[in-house]
Amino acid sequence: MVIPFNDLINFCTRYDKNQEAFCENVRLCVKTSQEHVYDPAPVEDLHYISFEPYDNEVHGPIRDAIFKIKVCYFIPFPFLSSKILRELCTVASKQYLLLS
Repeated sequence: MVIPFNDLINFCTRYDKNQEAFCENVRLCVKTSQEHVYDPAPVEDLHYISFEPYDNEVHGPIRDAIFKIKVCYFIPFPFLSSKILRELCTVASKQYLLLS
């Protein structure tokens, strides 16, 4: 959703004039967004961002894989180029010799 620039200026003006009313409008906006977060896409576009409720059978394996990712750290030595460091990190991650 794109908000026109003039609307942004109006929002800022409303904030300056009446912060309480502005905060109530923000609450309503957030509540409306939360109520419609799982609505189907309004267009038939495979790349349209849409959400679905969490399903452990579908999302669980992906979630587990994300949390198992380890970061490869190397202490930078002045004599090693960034290319060599990238290669070392790639080799280490392929061999599961990741340092955390």
